[in-house]
Amino acid sequence: MKKIVIIILALSCCGISFGQQIEEYNRSSLYTITLLHSNDKMYNEIYTAAQDLSISDKYNDHSLNLRILLSDQLKGKVLADKDENALKIDQFLAANQIGKRMVAKWFNRNKETGAFDTETLIERGNYNISSIDLEKSMYTVMGKSCFNDADAELIPQTFVIVNDITYIDKEQNAQIAKTVLLGIADLAANIFGAGGVSGIVQNVSKLAASISDLVAGFTVDVRSYLFQLEWNPEISNKFYVDYFYNADNIDANKKAAFEADTTSFRMKYIGTFNARSEKTSPRGLYAPADVFRKVLARATDKNIVELQKQYDVFKVTSIVTGITDKNEIYVPIGLKEGVSEKSKYEILERVVDGADIKYVRRAVITPKNEAIWDNRYMAKEEGATNADLEQTTFTIQTQLAPVYAGMLVREIK
Repeated sequence: MKKIVIIILALSCCGISFGQQIEEYNRSSLYTITLLHSNDKMYNEIYTAAQDLSISDKYNDHSLNLRILLSDQLKGKVLADKDENALKIDQFLAANQIGKRMVAKWFNRNKETGAFDTETLIERGNYNISSIDLEKSMYTVMGKSCFNDADAELIPQTFVIVNDITYIDKEQNAQIAKTVLLGIADLAANIFGAGGVSGIVQNVSKLAASISDLVAGFTVDVRSYLFQLEWNPEISNKFYVDYFYNADNIDANKKAAFEADTTSFRMKYIGTFNARSEKTSPRGLYAPADVFRKVLARATDKNIVELQKQYDVFKVTSIVTGITDKNEIYVPIGLKEGVSEKSKYEILERVVDGADIKYVRRAVITPKNEAIWDNRYMAKEEGATNADLEQTTFTIQTQLAPVYAGMLVREIK
């Protein structure tokens, strides 16, 4: 079989900046799907709100057209057991060739001609080289390749999260609580007389009248399933050898071969996390739709944070954006990314060592509790403390080498 060597310019000629552009180079790509249950009481409201959710700006948006998945589209009954659900979702992703569609999106595949290009790789890798030059040089052996770096570091960091959202119906509990309180009010009136405890009876009655709204607030249970695109040297080589061609070299045989391949490109299951949405402040919310979006956005963001903590492969990186003369470090992450007074992060420097790329720890930092950015969904609208900040301020706990703007920041356990 003809072997194509996908290597181009030497790394030193690629124009990769190890300063501010590191954030873009290391950013993972994410596609989220919302799994809904059409028999849920709040199905219509959740469906509408889910359509408005966007990908976190800490990831490259790698979304496909499919954004909403109904439970009855999965084969068999959706079970409560997470492994059973993971298997059904995995089967759905495979049957709908999500892995191959993610690869096609990486290379901007033209549906009519089947041609690919490298514009997305260049954009996300911040290479100072044109798409045309990159494609023309794909068959040129010139040492360590920028393209290989992108292939090895960017494409494997492609993830799909399926958020299984279930509405928690609290109305029944609310009505029970309301009945109990009314019973207490009646009992107090009968024992002590309405005149002696009129204030108590009235207060209990008022509480009973309003408790339905308080207890039956909009709450959802979210179980998030994390999948990662399988991409290794063997799969990569097969793609470039058997399927890749650009608009100047249309190949009908390769087009047909790629479309017929249903097994080479898959999403592999990484893990899951389940949590219930927290009570949402009504401040800044002027319509029911705002409540639904806010609850869903914060619940799914919370699960993403927990998945990052559990699975190192999914950890998001940010960058140092500034350093003060007091050795305070500015990083554009906050409550949305799970930053708390107990959080601890490492500052890493990307070092090229021959053919290898290493990330070397230069410092350990912790956030200043009073300067943690509240960047949660609609935090500004509700007037949350520190919502107007644009980053979190950290202090250096351990310094092993000089730190400068542009270095990577990653959470540590």
